[in-house]
Parts: sequence; C-alpha cells; structure tokens
Amino acid sequence: MENQASPGLLPVTLELYERAMASASCGIAIADMSRPDRPLIYCNEAFETMTGYRREEVLGRNCRFMQGPDTDPVAVEQLSQAIRRGEACEVVLLNYRKDGRPFWNRLSIGPVHDAAGHLTHYIGVQTDVTEAVEARKRQNRQLQEEQLLSGVTQRIRQDLDLTAVLSTAVNEVRQLLQTDRVVVYRFNPDWSGIVVAESVGEGWDVSLDVTIEDTCFQVSRAQDYQQGRISAISDIETAPLSECHRNLLRRFQVRANLVLPISDHGRLWGLLIAHHCHSPRQWHPNEIHLLERLSHQLAVAVLQAELYEQAQAEIRRRQAAEDKLADKAAQLEAALQALKWQQAQLVQAERLAGLEQLVAGVAHEVNNPVAFIAGNLAHAGHYIQDLLNLVNVYQAEWARSGMAPAAEVEALVEEVDPAYIAEDWPRMLQSMRSGVERIQKIVRSLRAFSRLDEAIVKSINLNESLDSALVLFQGRLNALRSGDQLHSIQLIHEWGALPAITCYPGPLNQALAALIENAIDALTVAIESPSWLAKEERPTIWLVTALDPASGRAVIRIRDNALGIPEAVHDRILDPFFSTKPIGQGTGLGLSIAYQTIVEQHGGRLWFESEPNQGTTFVVELPPAPPALEEAESAADLPDRFLIRGNLGDRPIPPMLPNGGGRSMPSLLLSS
Repeated sequence: MENQASPGLLPVTLELYERAMASASCGIAIADMSRPDRPLIYCNEAFETMTGYRREEVLGRNCRFMQGPDTDPVAVEQLSQAIRRGEACEVVLLNYRKDGRPFWNRLSIGPVHDAAGHLTHYIGVQTDVTEAVEARKRQNRQLQEEQLLSGVTQRIRQDLDLTAVLSTAVNEVRQLLQTDRVVVYRFNPDWSGIVVAESVGEGWDVSLDVTIEDTCFQVSRAQDYQQGRISAISDIETAPLSECHRNLLRRFQVRANLVLPISDHGRLWGLLIAHHCHSPRQWHPNEIHLLERLSHQLAVAVLQAELYEQAQAEIRRRQAAEDKLADKAAQLEAALQALKWQQAQLVQAERLAGLEQLVAGVAHEVNNPVAFIAGNLAHAGHYIQDLLNLVNVYQAEWARSGMAPAAEVEALVEEVDPAYIAEDWPRMLQSMRSGVERIQKIVRSLRAFSRLDEAIVKSINLNESLDSALVLFQGRLNALRSGDQLHSIQLIHEWGALPAITCYPGPLNQALAALIENAIDALTVAIESPSWLAKEERPTIWLVTALDPASGRAVIRIRDNALGIPEAVHDRILDPFFSTKPIGQGTGLGLSIAYQTIVEQHGGRLWFESEPNQGTTFVVELPPAPPALEEAESAADLPDRFLIRGNLGDRPIPPMLPNGGGRSMPSLLLSS
C-alpha cells in the first residue's frame, strides 16, 4: 500500500481511514517495520474485544505475544517468510486471549510502502474463526468416528476372526481419541480376566495377554456393568474408587480411564477400556458416545465369533461322526470282503476234500492196471510171437510131408488168416504201448499239476508246470476243434529261459490253469457270437514266458484274441464270486483265487490289458521266491500259520487266504 494523496488532503484522509478502521468489526493492528522488533503502533477496538487485551497492553509489543504452545509453527514460519519478502500473506493459526483461552485467528497481513517504495509498516486484519474451525473439526471428528464404526462394522461382516476385529478396533480408537492405551478385556467365569487386544503408546507398559484378578470388581462393579453402566473417570486419584481398584489402575500407570461394557442380552463378555496415562483427562460426551456405539458393534462381533465357533464345532463333530461312519463302513466292507474270501475258501476247501481223494484214487487205480498192462505187453508180445513161430513150423512140416491138411484145418486157416495176423500184430502191439505211455503221461501230468505230494514251498521249473497244465487242457481243446479254422482254438506257446523259482507248486499251477481256462472260456463264447466272423481270425491263445532282466522276475503272458473284457466290469473282474458267465456255469472264484495266490501268497503281480474286439492279455510276474517264506523240507519247518486243520487232517497246506485255507483246483477238474 502506498500513500499517494495530495498534501492538502492528507489530514482529512488519515482521519477518515482511522474512523473506518476503528469502526471495523474485525481486529486491525499496525506494526512499525522501521523500529526494532517491529512493535504494534495501532489496534482497533475489535482487536481489544477479540484478544481481551487493552490498547495500552498491546502497543509497543510484537504480535507474537498472542502465540502459545499449540500454535502451529508452520503457519508462523509462513508469516515470517512473507514479511521477509515484503509480501502479503493469510494464515489461520491458534492464538491465545489474555485469560489464556485459545481462539482460531484468520490473519491477513499486507505491506505498506512510502513514496520511495520502502517498506514502512504491515497492517494485520484478524478475524475470529473459532466457531468455523471447531465446527469443521467436529465434522472431521464425526466423519472419523463414522468411518471407524463403519470400518469395524464392515470388518465384522467380512472377517470372522475376532482377534483381528478387536485389534483393528483398539488401534483406531486410540488414534482417534489421542490417548495412551486402549484395551479389550475379557472375563473368565470366576470374574478374573485377560487382556485380549491392546493398542498402547510408546513408553507405557504392555498389558496384552496379562491375566488380571480384580478382587474387588465382582463386589463393586460387576453388577453395574452387567446393567450397561459406563464409567468415565477423569482422575483416579480424586475419584471415589476402592483402594484395591485404584492400586490396580496405578499398576498400569492409569491416570484417567473410560470403561464400557461389551455385553449381549445381559451377559457381560468383557470391557472396552481407554486409558489416559500421562495426565488427567475430561472425557467428552461425544467420545463416550462413540465408544458406546463401538462396544455394541464389538458385542455383535463377539456373538458372531461365538456362533461361528459353535458352527465350526458342530461341523467338526459331524465330520468326526462322518469319519467314524466312514471308518465303520470301511470296516464293514473289509469284513464283507473277508467273509467273501472265507466263503470262497470254504467252498474250495469242501470241493478240495473230495477232489484230492478222487485225484489220488484215480492216479492210484489207473497207475496199477496201467503198470500191469505195460509190464505184460512185452510178455504178451513174446507169447504171440512164439505161437506164430509154432504155426509156421507146423505149416512147414505139413508141406514137407506132402500131406494135405484136413478140411476143417483148411477152413480155419482161411478164416483166421495167420499171415495177416503176423503182419498186423507188431503194429497193434506198438499201438497198445503208445496208449499205455499216453495214460502214464496223463497221470504224471495230473500228479505234477496237483502236486498232491508237494504241499510245501519248493523250487520248480515253471515251463514244465505250464506244460503239465497244457496236457490237462488238451482234451478240451481237441473237443473244440472242427474242420472250420475260424471255430478251432489253437494254442501257441513260447517258453523263455527261466531259472527255477521257489513257490507253492500246487496253488501256483492252479492259478495259472485258471488264467488259461479263462482264455479258453472267452474264446468259446466269442466264436459263437455273430461278430466273430467279421474278425476273420482263428481263435488263438498265446502263452509266452520270459525273464525280466531288470527285476529278475519271471514273466508269463497269457493272451487271447477274443472279444475283450467289458470296461464296466474291469473293477470287479477279480472279486470273489463275480462271474460274467450264465448262472450255473461258473463259480466266480478262478480269477480271484489266482490273484490272491500270485499277489498275496507269492508276492507277485497280476494285471490285465483288454481292448474291445481285440482280446485280453493277463500278465503274471513272479519273484524268485515268496517274500516272507523260505524253502522248507517238511511241515515241521513251517510256521503254524501255514498249517490247516480240518477233515483233511493236520497237513502243511499253503494258505490261499489271509486267515488260512486250502488249495484250489482248476474248474475243469472241479467239474469232473
């Protein structure tokens, strides 16, 4: 501002300015910038009213005397910089009246220059904006409170973790109230309790997870808090508290506290507590109202958490019950399977009892006459040859004597034809010898296959065992052969070089026979189906043995080119008593017993590969010896678990089932 009035008008103008400033409603002060410390040289009546200072108390002093401990230094520095630059400036800062009461002052300063342009004065215009600032602060505070409540409410809805909700609440409350400690205290049934959430300022003791026993609480305060009482203490040293309670608060450095109950329908769960530690504090009604609303929200969070925990407990209980039922179902399933195996065992054992006697009797009864016949064939050949020689001698003698034989002799010679007998007899005798040898071979194969005299673990030649099995099936294959190759089953085998393996010969042979018979059955059904002609293949079974060099196991592949196993029954094909054959044509035990014999008894592997209309391959892998058994020479060398007792007597019989059992025979023998 520069003074440019003419000299004659100057007194009038100055008087006008003075009257205007004196009647202004805002405070006006003028500082002399040419004098040290820039003292005030003028203030109007509004300034006096605003500050409470009389004019004589103001003039000659720097305006900083109205600043106090809470005056914003940033605003003061902003004024200082503007003055140093000789610029105008406006700030809002906290000043203090003469009686010490603060007020918010919107201060606008403007420089005054002389005719030469030198800065001579600063004019300050002050407006009391306390109500506006406080209103804005109240609005901001209310907004913060609403944001706090909204945030806690949203957190409660989104998060079932009560600890996280309580931690968020105490942190935000402490920041909003600008106090030293905020805690959530949870009661135990005996009215002791523990701090479960805490936000504490630096330098004050931590009370989180501290168990607190307020012996006087139940008597003096419990009932009040249950009824919703709120306790606001501005100074514990002057408040009417019991000494035990006062000492407890001193223990945690509390000077003023605000306590609100967290309760649900009359049940006191805990307390929301604000501690002011460094000085007494008068709690504002808005602060109390805020914490009261917050305590209600925390009560909702507690109830929600308890309901959630109850739901989780119920879920765990039901899950445990379901697990128990599942375990029971598994046990029942296992028991059912065990019963099926036991039933299979009993069926097999019952058939075996008579079958073994039958096989033994047949072998014995056939062997004796066959041995007699075989032994007498040589003598019979000699006797017949002697008789033929005698006839020849008689004929020669009659010829030398010239005598004609009687008519009866001539007729008999012509009827008997000794020349034909002499020519055909060697062939007949050789045919008899071949038949006897065939019978002896079948008996040997039967005994080798059933191993009636070998019920212990021993080493066998696997290829020879398969040869014995094929001998037994040869009759069935011959019966199925016809002139039409599309309906005549052929069997092709290729034996690899295998070392001797240690096993239970009888059960293993029967298991392999069951797999071979399964292939024969599949082809028997296939060649009768209309789709077989479209294949234009001869029904064939391939048996191949080989040694797996990596594992040292014997591998047997039994393949057929039938119609394959339907995929729907793949998972059941090895179950006891499951059969795809019509009722009465199969027991459903062959493959299941084969699986148990190979896998469980001998530690091997059995699996199959099957494709529709392409056939099935069963693959058997056998280790050099059963994993848990050693070769034994007699029943005395075997553990008790390998002895079966029953109507067959006490004999060492390899168990077909986990709890014991008998040996099976191929169904072609069982049905004989």
